[in-house]
Amino acid sequence: MRLVSAFIRWRNAFFNPTPVRHSYTPIDTAHDGQQPTCTPRTLAKAFIVVFALAVPATILYNLAHSPRIDLVHLPDVPSLRVHESKLPQHNDSYAQSGRFVRFLSQHHWGEGFNNAWEEFILLAEIARRAKRAYVFRDLVFKDNSEWPFTAFMGGPIAGGPWPPGEPDLPAVSMDWYQSKACPRSRRTVLNANNIWFRLDLDSKDAETIVIAWADLLLKDPNPCIDIEGRGFFSLDLWFGRPQRAITIWPILSKSPLITHHAWSNAVYTAVTRNLALITHNALTPTTERHSLAAAPSADPPLRAHTELARVLALHIRRGDYEGHCWILAHFSSPYASWNVLPGLPDTYTPATSDDDKSRLIPHCLPDVATMCARVEVVLREYRERNPDAPKIEEVYLMTNADDEFVQEVRRALVTIGLERLVTTKDLALVDAENFANMVIDMEIGIRAALFIGNGFSTFTSTIVALRDARGAPIQNSRFW
Repeated sequence: MRLVSAFIRWRNAFFNPTPVRHSYTPIDTAHDGQQPTCTPRTLAKAFIVVFALAVPATILYNLAHSPRIDLVHLPDVPSLRVHESKLPQHNDSYAQSGRFVRFLSQHHWGEGFNNAWEEFILLAEIARRAKRAYVFRDLVFKDNSEWPFTAFMGGPIAGGPWPPGEPDLPAVSMDWYQSKACPRSRRTVLNANNIWFRLDLDSKDAETIVIAWADLLLKDPNPCIDIEGRGFFSLDLWFGRPQRAITIWPILSKSPLITHHAWSNAVYTAVTRNLALITHNALTPTTERHSLAAAPSADPPLRAHTELARVLALHIRRGDYEGHCWILAHFSSPYASWNVLPGLPDTYTPATSDDDKSRLIPHCLPDVATMCARVEVVLREYRERNPDAPKIEEVYLMTNADDEFVQEVRRALVTIGLERLVTTKDLALVDAENFANMVIDMEIGIRAALFIGNGFSTFTSTIVALRDARGAPIQNSRFW
């Protein structure tokens, strides 16, 4: 109580200051003739104590309420670092004989995971065609948190083995690259912006751009190349002109970076643990056998995992999209990147006049009634195309919406006969799985028999691309 009283006196003194006293001014006495018990020095000490308590409390509160930081389930980052450092290719022989390329700047560092995914897949494809080892690096997100690449990714892009027939040029970590294989004295630095204009790539499509970069890096005799600047791609490959990006898909979809695409072991372990919940115990020996990540010598992971035959996966975007969709409408934006792949049954033509722009909203930010009606239509069309397929009875919901909205969706789905709904929050996750929960969502969406997503979202776009690569019928990837 004395501390609280001291703080109150300090507050009153601060906001109602008395005239400044000189060092020789005698201290006033109280009305009863006693000296005041709370001297300026006491007030200063009280302020310091309160400040020392308040700042850590504020920090801890913010950490506890951060969407990414979980103080209870912190990932074992040191173990991931050790795993990366002990990759078998991190040896002296490879350091001397290997050819490497590192991209120093990337458009989507500091953005969402799927923005970064689109880019590092294409950069790794450039490295593969140039017969150089790709240098992977930490992922940095919007909140400036930095996470090991292998917390989310596995397979060849994260240092895993390439399939037979591919050059033996496994990816390496940035730490090993700059400390062992390519110290500063061995590195050649190329400016991406200068090369972009020299090769006249400004109006070219993604396949042409990748070919040009790969050819340049293949012919360069230097073993260690750093690419500085952001001129290796133009942003409208993904934003505004996705038709430029998808020209590469017929070839990229056959690249081992896609056919052998894999997430981290944490992702596969989490999906396996929760399969019974997601499928309402409708498991088969095949489903369970192909739940964990495939061994290096096994079938490509994408095709090894059996479809979740009774599951409908829904991606419903809320939160930031409640404002973002109106921005997209203002700029008459098209669907994002891989969401315009040929063969997809749902297409969207951007508005050409101001009066027409608002028609984007039901596709980007549909209300519950619109979504429920859409689910009914998509389910009916699915049954017509697949009369012998198992009946879809389970719904897996991927969303950043609040609990109240989720409950509203749940009640609406019950009215159309879908009574079993599982969300990300229902999953049993441990350790690093909590930080990869978005990727866990995506893996479930990739395996689901039927998927409905947001055509303006790169989260949906990655699911659509990997569903197609896995061999899922493209007609079963739908949009709102």
